[in-house]
Amino acid sequence: MVAGLLYDKQTHLGNFGNIAILKVQEDKPLDFFINIVYGVCIMSQTYQPKKKKRATTHGFLVRSATKSGRNVLKARRQKGRKLITTV
Repeated sequence: MVAGLLYDKQTHLGNFGNIAILKVQEDKPLDFFINIVYGVCIMSQTYQPKKKKRATTHGFLVRSATKSGRNVLKARRQKGRKLITTV
């Protein structure tokens, strides 16, 4: 039961690579997202890559839409970057 699992530093049983084994504690909520696999809690990755999100944040159209973004493009061109935007 994911909602019933709570994390407390005193009841933390140990880290084994990417696996954290926890006891059930009802004081404090988990401060990270977990997946339950065969009764063992595993911390999920914090970076979940999405192409659309990356493009809408760091793309050429977003950079060229604002004055500061155009300055970023200008600086990257002056420095001689092969790619001026990540997407």
